[in-house]
Amino acid sequence: MGVNALRLKAAYHRAGRVLHRRRLRRLAVALSLYVLSAWLPGSFTVLFANYELAVRCFQNPLLAAVTVPFQGTLPWWLGLNLVFGFFGYWYYLQLRARFPDTFNPRDDVDFMRDPSCGTSRWLDRNTAEKVLSFGHGPGFLFGTMEGDPVRLHDSDLNRNVIVFGSPGSRKTRGLVIPNILQAVVSGESCVITDPKGEILRYALGYLQSRGYGVNVFNLVEMHRSDRWNPLAEIQTGLDAQLFSEVVIANTAVPGIRKMGGDPFWTRAEQNLLKALALYVVNEMPPEHRNLESLYGILSCGSLDRLDLTFGSLAPDHPAKAPYNVFSQADKPVKGGVIIGLGTRLQVVQNTEVKRLTSTSDIDLKRPGLEKCAYFGIVSDTDTTFDFLASLFFTFLFIKLTRLADSKGGPCPMRVNFILDEFCNIGSIPDFKKRIATVRSRGLSCVLITQSVAQLKNRYPDDEWQEVISCCDSRLLFGANEPMTARYFSDLLGVGTVNRVSRRHKVTAFDPVTLGHSPSPRNLLNLDEILRLDRGKAILCLAGFPPALIDKLDFTRHPEGGSLPDAAALGSVVYSPAHLDETPPEVVVEYPGCPVPHVEKSNRKTKKKKEHSEDDAELAEDPFDPFRDPFAPELDDEFQQDQSDRP
Repeated sequence: MGVNALRLKAAYHRAGRVLHRRRLRRLAVALSLYVLSAWLPGSFTVLFANYELAVRCFQNPLLAAVTVPFQGTLPWWLGLNLVFGFFGYWYYLQLRARFPDTFNPRDDVDFMRDPSCGTSRWLDRNTAEKVLSFGHGPGFLFGTMEGDPVRLHDSDLNRNVIVFGSPGSRKTRGLVIPNILQAVVSGESCVITDPKGEILRYALGYLQSRGYGVNVFNLVEMHRSDRWNPLAEIQTGLDAQLFSEVVIANTAVPGIRKMGGDPFWTRAEQNLLKALALYVVNEMPPEHRNLESLYGILSCGSLDRLDLTFGSLAPDHPAKAPYNVFSQADKPVKGGVIIGLGTRLQVVQNTEVKRLTSTSDIDLKRPGLEKCAYFGIVSDTDTTFDFLASLFFTFLFIKLTRLADSKGGPCPMRVNFILDEFCNIGSIPDFKKRIATVRSRGLSCVLITQSVAQLKNRYPDDEWQEVISCCDSRLLFGANEPMTARYFSDLLGVGTVNRVSRRHKVTAFDPVTLGHSPSPRNLLNLDEILRLDRGKAILCLAGFPPALIDKLDFTRHPEGGSLPDAAALGSVVYSPAHLDETPPEVVVEYPGCPVPHVEKSNRKTKKKKEHSEDDAELAEDPFDPFRDPFAPELDDEFQQDQSDRP
């Protein structure tokens, strides 16, 4: 006999035992009621026919049970049972009306279909089937309703979803991983943020076994990351503008300037950064067009050398205009701007950052052309590299949008952005506009954040409300602070309930007077949302009543069995392809920054020799960018200072 047959047989026997126990309980209750009826009402009816037998029946309930039906008093016995039953039921109703919390304890609330005080109510299945799909299949998976998976597929609603969930509310297990599985079921690409690297370890082997190309941009363990060069994405002046905006918006100079201060310094730094980016992209050799070269020019070049370098550019050069704006400032101000920008970009001094941004292994257009999965591992505790994460996702949106526009419609492959800890990937410029226009390009966004307060802090000035308004689906996985709970309490709305008033006297047999009137009530009050069951979630769909659904753990998904167990996650390691390559030895020389090897004993002699050689070269080509920025003829004061030295 097969294993399945044995399981079915065991299940059949278990069901039979359960049914047998239920029948025995019902039989025991029926016999107890019969004995009680024969003992009290029955013995009383026998009293008029046989006094001695009636006394014995009162003393022995079992004797009454076997003798009362055969004493010729059956009609009286049945009538007396009806009388006792009627008064007993009436008294029960009185007690129930007087003490409703004791006899009928309830935690739920019945809302009436009376619009006098409010029309809000929970979504029922019949209405849900007009917009949602039930059962397993393609589409975005929210959870389960009445035991069946509920999905958004082939609907007029957009597939942008905003999710709020406090820490520990099962967002990863109940939403992120199930919808990675859904993307594979649907044959679509996905871009996932993964703060802890846990999602990658769960999904890596599964995605590769399904034919997905996987790339990882890891800002936590950079030695396990594919490389990505943000400057390689700059093709136009607008790209350089976005690049500078993202860097400035997501970096800070601790203790010097804060948000809301004088914008002069920020704008000056942004103009200088834009000019440097356009210069590196257009003038440097291809292998040097990266952040390391940009930072090298900024940190090694003197102010005079920068002026000479950019002054030698053609008037229509893309870097000319932004640098001219920067150069309008006085020399001390320009020095402060250079120091400020250098401080913002000081992470580029890190060897791992230089390697990570040296070239690109990640093609940002690939998700829109073929099925693949990109993981962005961004720290949820450190904001140092937020600007790199924000650059990555900003240019990813730009490249996919341009790809769709070049095709005259949506991208050939639908792309699902599942952005866990959305507020920790930095601020994306004009994100409200990008999310509002992604649907027609075949893109969808799932924005997962911990609270409304966190989203409001990242996108202030009511921009957070515009982001939410672009999402037709709003999902609450849990709240532990009042702002989020109040937001959803207001969002759920007010319904009408039947308000019952009771009046009664102290005596037990006085009837209770009931009064009924419609009354308004929030579908869920603030405190009820804060106490929401961890296994429940609230789903709000545009144009439909809200739904109270159950979370679906990824282990209950049909594809969940293909993922590794939690105990095996430690052995899953992503290895970038470029680690197998032998990198060529490249000597990087930044404009004006040759670094010759000088023996300590001959340092002064070498320095004078280099200066004399640089003087001759500068006379031939005064605007050569690859020359010592500290040449003495660039500054009369510096030259005078040199001549005065012994």
